[in-house]
Amino acid sequence: MKPKQKTLLSVLIMILMFIPGISVFAENETEEEIFTSGDYSYTVRNGGATLVNYTNFTETVVTIPHEIDGYPVKALGENLFFTVSETDPTISKVAAEKFIIPASVEEVGAFVFYGCVNVKEFEVAEDSTVLCDVDGVIFDKDKTIVIAYPIASVATEYTVPSGVTYIDYGAFANCNTLEKVIFPNTLVSIGQWAFARCSNLKELSLPEYIDTIEKYAFAYCTGLTDIKWSESLIKLERGAFGACTSLTELTFPESLSEIGQGAFSECTSLTKVTLPEDLDILNEGAFSGCTSLNEIELPSKLVTLGEKAVGFNYNMSKELVKNVNFKIYGKTGSLAETYAIENEFTFISTGAVENQESNDSDESKAETKTSFLNSEGDGKGVPKTLVLVLSVAGLAFVAGIIAVAVSKKKKS
Repeated sequence: MKPKQKTLLSVLIMILMFIPGISVFAENETEEEIFTSGDYSYTVRNGGATLVNYTNFTETVVTIPHEIDGYPVKALGENLFFTVSETDPTISKVAAEKFIIPASVEEVGAFVFYGCVNVKEFEVAEDSTVLCDVDGVIFDKDKTIVIAYPIASVATEYTVPSGVTYIDYGAFANCNTLEKVIFPNTLVSIGQWAFARCSNLKELSLPEYIDTIEKYAFAYCTGLTDIKWSESLIKLERGAFGACTSLTELTFPESLSEIGQGAFSECTSLTKVTLPEDLDILNEGAFSGCTSLNEIELPSKLVTLGEKAVGFNYNMSKELVKNVNFKIYGKTGSLAETYAIENEFTFISTGAVENQESNDSDESKAETKTSFLNSEGDGKGVPKTLVLVLSVAGLAFVAGIIAVAVSKKKKS
């Protein structure tokens, strides 16, 4: 049995990089009454308690209670142990080096242990029907989801066990000792913020069947220099590799269909980007703030080319302004030419757009671009819904995580 679906109620973000407008919409259910007992605050639903806040910032071994005020503790609420430190907004004030989780817990919310940088070990009750631990790492009982990794581990390399299909939200975030992670071929998707701020992670080799990298999954991995892509990769979501300042060249697989908003924003060392010819969508600010990138060839088959997707950098006032030296290569009559003209970039034609394919051909192409797994098919899809709107492209410096509402399911 796996952790039940997770809903992110509230998280904190501090923005140190410019984004001139953020709208956050959290679709909350009716507000529940909050009770306090000892170090915890909790709500009650269906006869069980959900822990929603923790206030002991000195305890080094935290034993989560199996019962509170007579209610069984059934759920750990979102951001339960993430209370922002006054000295570093990406770190929690909670000093715990070990968490012990009782068998009563049936649900684990998003980012429960985010920012707990002193954690060396997680321990789950052996009789839990929902969770388990392996070498101090939390998994669901079936060992298909990595839920949380002990951030204070001294290991420089970690091998994700075979059978894992999904790496959960923030599971490895802020782990600065990791230099290499080996993924199994069973892995299909990497969740939001999963490896964010792993500053010593040097290279990635994505497994064969991975099709989605979710929002901010590798943001601020400043030591990352090389990525070996999966040939099944379809989508890179918003901010997926934002501010990976050591990346210099990117050549994407032909399978890639969409590059999300700000996916590579602030990758300041990028000098060369090779996009696949069948890329459909290049979203707003996908490569904004890439100050070393002075030219790019845009595919002729692009259907969507977002505002300031390429050729714009931040000025001293943190405003996106045009790189006057930027050059765009592409087919005459394509979106590339339109974009270049609208933004007054130098356009260099590589030929003319070929005749449009028939509708039947387009539909056939669309079918081939879908994942080999159907995320809706058997009810075992990965977490997908995040309600968050950024008004312009660019990557916020994340000191916590944005207030959002997340409905999560697991991919098989």
